[in-house]
Amino acid sequence: VTFSLKMILDSFTYFSNKLSPQRPQAQDRIEFALDFFKDRVFSRKDYCGLHKGLSTATASRDLAKAVKLKKLKMSGLKALSTYQRYKV
Repeated sequence: VTFSLKMILDSFTYFSNKLSPQRPQAQDRIEFALDFFKDRVFSRKDYCGLHKGLSTATASRDLAKAVKLKKLKMSGLKALSTYQRYKV
C-alpha cells in the first residue's frame, strides 16, 4: 500500500508540474501589448487591464523595459505617463 501511494504521489507531482501554466515573461507581455494597442496611446492602467492580475509595480517595470528597448515611447510623468509604439 505504501509503495502504491508513493507512486501515485510521484505521478501526481510530475503531471502537476508539467501541466501547470507558465506565467508569461515581461517580453511576452510587451509583445502582446504592442500587438493589441497597435499605434494607439495607452496608460499603465490600460496595460494592467490587458494583463489581469499584474501588479502596477510589475507593469511599470515592463513598460520601463520596453521604453529602454525603444519599443515604446513614453510621454508624461510617473503614474500619468502614456505610451505609444516607438516609430523608427
